[in-house]
Amino acid sequence: MRTFKPYFDQFTIDRLRLELLQKLGWTISNKPDCEKLSQNILLSGLGRISESTLYRIFFQFEKHSPYKNTLDILCQFLGYKDSFDFAEQLQQQRHELHHSGITTEHQHKKSLLFSCIEYSAKKPLTDFFEETSESSHEFKRDISIAIFDSLLIASKQQWFFKTFAQQEYIRKYFFERGHDPKFRIKNYEYGFIEYLKRIDKEKDIDQLQDYLFGYAVLFRHYFLCNQTNQALSIGKTLFEAEDLADIPFQGLYIFPFIRFKAYLLWYYEITFESRKTKDDYAHYLLDLVKSLKTNFELSERKILFHTVAETFLYSSLSLSFHERLKELFAEEFKQLPHNVYKKHLKYSLTYFEQNGLLHFRP
Repeated sequence: MRTFKPYFDQFTIDRLRLELLQKLGWTISNKPDCEKLSQNILLSGLGRISESTLYRIFFQFEKHSPYKNTLDILCQFLGYKDSFDFAEQLQQQRHELHHSGITTEHQHKKSLLFSCIEYSAKKPLTDFFEETSESSHEFKRDISIAIFDSLLIASKQQWFFKTFAQQEYIRKYFFERGHDPKFRIKNYEYGFIEYLKRIDKEKDIDQLQDYLFGYAVLFRHYFLCNQTNQALSIGKTLFEAEDLADIPFQGLYIFPFIRFKAYLLWYYEITFESRKTKDDYAHYLLDLVKSLKTNFELSERKILFHTVAETFLYSSLSLSFHERLKELFAEEFKQLPHNVYKKHLKYSLTYFEQNGLLHFRP
């Protein structure tokens, strides 16, 4: 038995937290979350880790080094033999990233990927993205996070977006799976405008899905940033187009579909529709969610809740609609810390967040 402690740095802790999120179904973001995790671990029969210890691991890791026994219990809770088993399996992923010039030791260290973007190295980036298509989902995800980190500090964002917005890997993993709802990258809006070019929504269901996704992302950004003229322009494209009226759900992924449906309420807000129109549409959304959620896995049910909850929160609806939405998801709330259901709707959003990037770069 190995008694010394394995090497756990911030990258390892971040991945440990991600796997806990996947097991629990919600991210750990405060002390009540740590208390709930502590209870779950105790009920598993593996031992006890206090709420305060868990909090230090996830939020004060640089100041407090956890004991090996604590790390063992956490890793065993996830199904590993011990903390060595977890670290060694993760090492394979790290080796693949390092081989591709992506550092995992320091998030803000300038990598080879950053240099290629900064110096407009089109061919090596093109070759790399094309080769990435044969890689594992985990590797593709990690590369998209590295692209995000590089673009945060680079000066060639517009060049990157114009050059690669139509490249298949960049579209699927950077813009779609790795979409940043906070729009933290400079010229990110320009990136989505490039993403939307050459989409023919009438060609097939995939093109329609990309069309709805891209325009919904822009509409949400403009609406929440109070850029009303831009939101009105996008809203007219989405919500007044005859060929988009009554589009069927069949074949569409839940994310673009429910955004398209929910954000019409926001369009009603900025076009000053009547209170009755907005209330009637909110009732329609609640009925739609109720009819859809029984057919979905937990992750998709969370997308339903999160999208509609956010839409309700940033509208002029009465709080009674908030409560009705929570009632529809009462079973999902039972898996969360007990006080979440009783709180204002806004406090539940982080527990239902399914955006991949925010799990790594909150």
